Amino acid sequence: MIEYINQLGARPPVPGPAPTPTTPVVWALNTTIDTVGGHPVTDAHTILDPEENERATRFRTPGLTHRYTTSHLALRTILALYLNQPAHTIQLTREDCPGCGQPHGRPNLPGNPLHFSLSHSGDHAYIALA
Repeated sequence: MIEYINQLGARPPVPGPAPTPTTPVVWALNTTIDTVGGHPVTDAHTILDPEENERATRFRTPGLTHRYTTSHLALRTILALYLNQPAHTIQLTREDCPGCGQPHGRPNLPGNPLHFSLSHSGDHAYIALA
């Protein structure tokens, strides 16, 4: 059961309760903002990993690039908050695809019990932690 949805904006996030086995933590984000959790989106390339930066360059419109970059910057900002480490040091990997077995499935934190999900809908993104 979700008790509260946190809003991530321009200012650094303030941690609330940690997720528990029965209560996930959810953060909401408007992906049109220019600063996420204290990080200017224009500087996101210094925080995102090479794969994320490369993928951001493949979008055909600046709006889609901004949404992707903003949501991934938010993901790293939130994970850094709960993992107590700098956002740029977080090592994300990809699970194997359930269809073909290749490593291009959902992102994860190898060897870490914190699970997360990033979802998008238009100009909004949600990050759930469990």
